[in-house]
Amino acid sequence: MCVGIQGSNPIGRNLGLREARALARRTEGSEVIVQQPNKDYSVLKMTPTDVNQARRIDDANFAANKVEFMIEGNNGTSEVVINPDADFFDRTKSRGLNALETVQDVTTTAISNIDRARTNIMSTVTTLFENLTDKTNDYIWGGRSNMDAGTGVSKVDCSGLVNQIFKDSGITIPDMTTEGLDAYIRGGRGVLTQNNNASTIKPGDIINYPPRGNPNGGHVMIAAGEPRRVNGGYMLLTFDSSPDGSGTRRAASGAEVGGRGAGYREIFLRTDASGRVTGLNTQGNPSGSMKANVAVGTIRDDVRLSR
Repeated sequence: MCVGIQGSNPIGRNLGLREARALARRTEGSEVIVQQPNKDYSVLKMTPTDVNQARRIDDANFAANKVEFMIEGNNGTSEVVINPDADFFDRTKSRGLNALETVQDVTTTAISNIDRARTNIMSTVTTLFENLTDKTNDYIWGGRSNMDAGTGVSKVDCSGLVNQIFKDSGITIPDMTTEGLDAYIRGGRGVLTQNNNASTIKPGDIINYPPRGNPNGGHVMIAAGEPRRVNGGYMLLTFDSSPDGSGTRRAASGAEVGGRGAGYREIFLRTDASGRVTGLNTQGNPSGSMKANVAVGTIRDDVRLSR
């Protein structure tokens, strides 16, 4: 393959696209993602000359359909200089992937299991949402094992959705109600451990609150982005199976606000001075009523995957 990028030896090779982008974002400096002949991806460090070429994409000398650039921004964050002619660039999906691909603890030689777990979960969520229709997407209390990420069949409740997404992502987690998840998270057993700082929530983590006497009062969601700081706490995009039509679900006509079933919602997490979550508003309203006894379960660094 002929690519007009000087670069250096690859810092990662034979990676999936999301893993390659995650590695590029978390590596100091600027990188180029190159599609290999076998359709996997390599990540190369970029020289100053490479960076100047990348900033002038129209003038760059590269195989136009095989390269994407990641350039270190002046503020220390990664600026993505997208090559829209790359045959692996999907403009629609790319808009929603920034937070999902910004995953932690990627080394320069390998992708850790925790990063692979998070990308697996978010890939499952994305595929599920894109395939859901209003005919197959509904909240069914106690619903289990009715979801297929490839076809979008849902009809599960909130904990059933979480369990199936983890299963489809290669992560073994017991099939539990929100009460069971509460004890599981707070006990730090299995693949989840309690996170007491909302600012460190990452995609794939679980936000759960038990019913505490109200059989229909508990709920669980999967973090689908990074927390955004606001007065009094954090806003967070989540994915769940909504029982009350307060989320944004996927219907045949596209995103639909107010439908029951699997979809996205932005929630507000109220925190104390230490960052610990003290309340949750499922409507993303900082001044609205708050759910108590919230537990954030973060995926353990030593998680083991079945795929």
